[in-house]
Amino acid sequence: MTRFEDKICRVMTRKEKPKFCTNLPVTGGTLLKNGNVALASYGKRKVSIFRLTGQKIRDYKIQNPWDVAARLDCVAGELLFVSVLKSEKRSARIDQINLSEENRITTFTRNVVSPCGIAFTLNNELCVCEKKSCKLVIFGEDGGIIREIINTNFICPWYIAAKSHDELLLSDFYACCVWHLNSSGEIIEKFDKTSESDPTQFHPAKSVYSDRKIFISDQDGGKVRILSQTGQVRTVIARLDPHEDNFCPVILLADDNGHLIIVSKNGEVFVMQIPTEDMKIKIF
Repeated sequence: MTRFEDKICRVMTRKEKPKFCTNLPVTGGTLLKNGNVALASYGKRKVSIFRLTGQKIRDYKIQNPWDVAARLDCVAGELLFVSVLKSEKRSARIDQINLSEENRITTFTRNVVSPCGIAFTLNNELCVCEKKSCKLVIFGEDGGIIREIINTNFICPWYIAAKSHDELLLSDFYACCVWHLNSSGEIIEKFDKTSESDPTQFHPAKSVYSDRKIFISDQDGGKVRILSQTGQVRTVIARLDPHEDNFCPVILLADDNGHLIIVSKNGEVFVMQIPTEDMKIKIF
């Protein structure tokens, strides 16, 4: 088990400006092939596409969307998948948006009960967090279930990210940790936080793996944690006052240009260079 240290590399001050603000309460996000970012807003009932310069491209109205995932290899135009929670009139489901055809939103599968975080594995299988039934469900291209990943240690699977072709990073809300799993659901390692000097709870949201480092969002503590290849755990960036809500990282993404994109729950988007081993940080 790896526990986080409170060695902070950079403090987010009140004067720190985000790259842009979406004015959305964000619950999910993913990067698209063209470098744009797709963000889901459960509160606003829509999925929005933004350029990283802050320009909004379009909105898709979807009731109760939670998270989004882009298909890695898509021959029929780029597809964006959306986990949709149950509403008064409709059951839970996974929708898909064909970004090559305007307004084409179809249902991918209804074989879900309480879908939250979703992500594509590097094998192009769609992995869905089922929070109420405490499991991960893997879907094939036709929307059929390939397999389920069940582990008695899971309490509330919340967000999921791919680490490699056969490894996953599962954020567990009530277990207050990130599970590092193999493709069978066996636990490789557990990342949690134990610190008397930091009384905030640890409810990690969407993590990301890039440049041989694991980045973990600590939304309650207002911090982004990093686990390097050497096993060292540091706090990369943190807000000045943990009681303020202006920096609450909920979505972490990484592009091919060496950038870490941090999306705060209030819709602010920060773009920073992925830290080097000496932890030098540059925010754009």
